Amino acid sequence: MDKSKDNIFSEANFKKMAFYDQHYQIVIDLPLVTKTPIKLCDHENVDERKCRFCGKSKPEVSFKKKAHAISEFLGNKSLISMNECDICNEFFASEYEDHLAKWFGPMRSLCQMRGKEGIPKYKSKEFTAARGDKGMELFINSDSSIMNNIKEGSSDTFKIPVPMKTQPYIPIRAAKAFIKSAISILPKELLSECENTILWLSGRATVNIDKFPVLYAFTPGINPYKNGKVMILKRKNPDEEIPALWFIVATTNFLFQIMIPFCKSDGWMEYGKDINFEVTKFPTPFPEEYERKFGKTVWYCKDWACDKPVVQNREASFHVDKIESI
Repeated sequence: MDKSKDNIFSEANFKKMAFYDQHYQIVIDLPLVTKTPIKLCDHENVDERKCRFCGKSKPEVSFKKKAHAISEFLGNKSLISMNECDICNEFFASEYEDHLAKWFGPMRSLCQMRGKEGIPKYKSKEFTAARGDKGMELFINSDSSIMNNIKEGSSDTFKIPVPMKTQPYIPIRAAKAFIKSAISILPKELLSECENTILWLSGRATVNIDKFPVLYAFTPGINPYKNGKVMILKRKNPDEEIPALWFIVATTNFLFQIMIPFCKSDGWMEYGKDINFEVTKFPTPFPEEYERKFGKTVWYCKDWACDKPVVQNREASFHVDKIESI
């Protein structure tokens, strides 16, 4: 992590950088968008492909589908897994990734997260949010209560006072979508470390989880993470009582920091119970000047252990460049 420029990051961010430099090694650091696809393959001979998740190979399973290592709606256009069979690909898409997409809900539109069919439109009774020629455009109904906060020709920051509901989603399945992505990009030599994780993901092991913490940060601005990236961090000292592996995803306005569960080296940890260690949040790459201009990054820590459908309400703030009647 580059700390060569003085006085551009906050002291708190420098401390986070120092912690991860001291305790973790970056074993994977990949962009989500490149000019040519990055194919992740465990075997030199394509005909010897084996699925990382079910352990099966040809002819028992097929590998005809393009398997995105990271969900495409998270901005991944380049990372392709050659180690995921068609059956597992379909299972993960319907059982896990769909729930993660629903967790994002209207934020996919507001943060302009591009999926297979482009950036989705969000529509409520009071307004519609859609991508326009110059970025995000809000089409507000004239009788909407939102109009009480703004006036034509003004330029201001206002908070949408109406709830933007997500579709029902199951939190633990959304969490599994992230863990599946982590396993997809994991170095081959670390797969044995995550054997129990893979069994859990593929449904071959049942674990009752009371708590599943997911850390994420939201940074204001227009697509601050640009093309996005994913990382795997590995603990340097095997005897230290901190998580063995972290999965980091940065895309549009979000940074997710998720502990890969059930690692063999994490025998000191009792999953699903209170974990007695202090989590150091991963450093964000934005200098203080950026935060003064657009606003500070806000961190959240949520429990995604719930295995029942839930619905969330969201609010968002916008800086309005121009308001026109149509």
